[in-house]
Amino acid sequence: MSGRYKKILVSGGLVVITMNSMVYATQLESTKFSNVESEILQCGGKDIQILSSCFDKDVNILDRGSSGNMRNQCKNTRLIIKGKETLIEKKYPFISLWQLKEVEKRGYRVNEIIDLSIKNPYSPMSISCIFYRKNPYILISYLISPGILKYGDYNHKLDYLMDNPIIMNLDGSYTPKKISYKINQMKKKKQIDNYKSIDANLIFIPER
Repeated sequence: MSGRYKKILVSGGLVVITMNSMVYATQLESTKFSNVESEILQCGGKDIQILSSCFDKDVNILDRGSSGNMRNQCKNTRLIIKGKETLIEKKYPFISLWQLKEVEKRGYRVNEIIDLSIKNPYSPMSISCIFYRKNPYILISYLISPGILKYGDYNHKLDYLMDNPIIMNLDGSYTPKKISYKINQMKKKKQIDNYKSIDANLIFIPER
């Protein structure tokens, strides 16, 4: 490579290219993203799964069951709810409007691209099938950026979304605030024990 050089940052790595090679850099960055998928969670006769395109620090990370690994960024994340004759696809962020307002009121946000920044600190951690009054619901639990914990920037306002997981019906709609609150309260008190969970397979803090 000859001519005048310019240093640019590509997905966390420093790459040296010519000033006329911006297209090449974009292509290089896109190759670092790979398709990942969670396990399939069976719930109320439906198959629940999260699909995404993520960038990994470690190229040897397995695409399935990646709890404990750290992905730098995820985009084009979808929740798939598949029945015998139906297929529902919901784009990220998976959050009801009233819960999103609560998050934003606390000074944070949930973006379409998961990057675990200080202002966008959340990432789906697990998906659960939970029963309330014999009806099945999807419960999506979140975690926060490990960097916030590491560098002492933690704010207890972040607890809201972790203490109040997203509750979704099997048709992809979100439960009303009253029902969501009741289910979460029962789960906290361990009054609901007939549920199962899988890793959401996106960005995870290291296991401790």
